[in-house]
Amino acid sequence: MAMKENRMILSDKWISKAESHWDKSKKSRSSARETMNLIEKAINLNPLNPRAWADKGFILKQLGDFHGALMCLDRALALKQDFIGPWYNKAVLLGLMGKFKDALACYNEVLRYDPGHEQAIRDRSALQQMMGKLK
Repeated sequence: MAMKENRMILSDKWISKAESHWDKSKKSRSSARETMNLIEKAINLNPLNPRAWADKGFILKQLGDFHGALMCLDRALALKQDFIGPWYNKAVLLGLMGKFKDALACYNEVLRYDPGHEQAIRDRSALQQMMGKLK
């Protein structure tokens, strides 16, 4: 049991390093790739770490790999259904992909778990307005 807990702790440490690296970076493609390498170390240590999958999805979105990002965000949500970050990032991603009804459903999930999530409230409202104009 101690070995499993150790791997979980180490995985979380790699994710913290990855997030810190991304926060301090210039958000370039090379920064994203470096961040991805740190995330991969976390996933290798603990493939059941929802935070690692959520971060991988976010970085893949930054790199323009929308399909890969969506798969990672779905994996994070399969591991932790009430994880707001992946729901929000999935909503944004689906909106970018033109899947507006699916994006709206994801914003609703964010607001189900966090009714006061200001960015999701604003984004959902903007999406609803845009969808109304498209009809």
